[in-house]
Amino acid sequence: MADPRFVVRSSIESKLASLYPDDYRPLYETVAFTKTPYREAVTRGNRWRPVVDKLCAISDAAPESPLPGDQAMHAAVRELAP
Repeated sequence: MADPRFVVRSSIESKLASLYPDDYRPLYETVAFTKTPYREAVTRGNRWRPVVDKLCAISDAAPESPLPGDQAMHAAVRELAP
């Protein structure tokens, strides 16, 4: 958990969950806190992985800003979300 990439990824996932509460939930939260079958949770996570990966790449490209802004998040979701 001390890995900065893990922290950024977790922060991005939390932000996505707050922006899109009906559409996105981090895999861990889905598995641990819902009755969603594991296979379905992993399938959903895999569909959203390109969005999270792109946002992580944006964050890596701009290290002075820990998280992409809301506009970048919305753009990635519009472009890549299932």
